[in-house]
Amino acid sequence: MANRYDFTITPRDVDFSRRATLVSLCDYILESAGKDADALGFGLRNLIREHAAWVLSRMAVEIRRYPDQYECFYIETWVESVEKLHTVRNFIVRDAEDRVLAEACTYWSVIDIRDRRVKDLTGFPKYLECVTGEALSIKPVRVRPVRPEPAGMHRVAYTDIDFNGHANTTRYIGWMLDTLPLEEFKEKTIDRLDINFMRESMFGAVVNIACERKEETLVFSLTRENTALCNAMIRLKPNL
Repeated sequence: MANRYDFTITPRDVDFSRRATLVSLCDYILESAGKDADALGFGLRNLIREHAAWVLSRMAVEIRRYPDQYECFYIETWVESVEKLHTVRNFIVRDAEDRVLAEACTYWSVIDIRDRRVKDLTGFPKYLECVTGEALSIKPVRVRPVRPEPAGMHRVAYTDIDFNGHANTTRYIGWMLDTLPLEEFKEKTIDRLDINFMRESMFGAVVNIACERKEETLVFSLTRENTALCNAMIRLKPNL
């Protein structure tokens, strides 16, 4: 069964268009995941007692419309499936009139925070009871690394890191978007994101950002000293 979480777009969530940004929308999607995990008894506060934590490995988001500043909306989320090493969690973002704004699908693992190894999810029998089996048409794709041109770099700073001491998920998205010219966002809208995470990025690390354009799709590779951190694909469509 899907659970519902209500939100409101605040001025800090929007850009010059007065609509939510991709980063803020993804923040709300991941916030609803955290709220639901808490409600089910498998949130971070529960897992930390077992020296464990959730880690996002893949995420796909398709956006039909970005909510406006001060707009109220809600997110429905549920657990689609659980396998030994990862679980699939889905989301539907709806406006106050119940119209779909976006859909998202995420793959998560649980790691032991002491040795950073992935834990066996079948060892959480009560979590298996949360599975609905309800799938969405959207699934994260594997984004293969490319040999793009350097687009920028970022040194991971205090405001980037979370309680685990590594860069927050949506920070990576922001770093990629910050390499693009402003005109890109004035003329086009992002309607799909796929992102794959391979390695953590800790405080002080220098992240190299490279980008290759394939028509209306941008493929990003983020690395640290030749170690792959994440690959992402962003699709844009012209504004009407």
